[in-house]
Amino acid sequence: MPLLEEEGEADIKQKYNDIVNKDDNITVFVDLLGGTPSNVMSQLLKEGQNFKLYTGMNLPMVISYISSILHGQPKDFHVRAREGIVYVNDMLNHIDDEDE
Repeated sequence: MPLLEEEGEADIKQKYNDIVNKDDNITVFVDLLGGTPSNVMSQLLKEGQNFKLYTGMNLPMVISYISSILHGQPKDFHVRAREGIVYVNDMLNHIDDEDE
């Protein structure tokens, strides 16, 4: 459920409520810890809602998550997401060092 620019906390709660009755196995990905979606969803957790909440969402995380579901693999998508973070400057420096 994407959050549109003009939407706020009430919209996030409404979108969550719209899907919560359709599925009891909910995983929520948000981009930033401390951002509005993260804060709203964290509050819902504190109020007793039952879902998995992950922050730091990125494309490798989402692809790994979907792949794990489709292929029945372990759900280690959060580990794979961390592995996908690469400081390219260091990587290029390491390649240059090997060439010398």
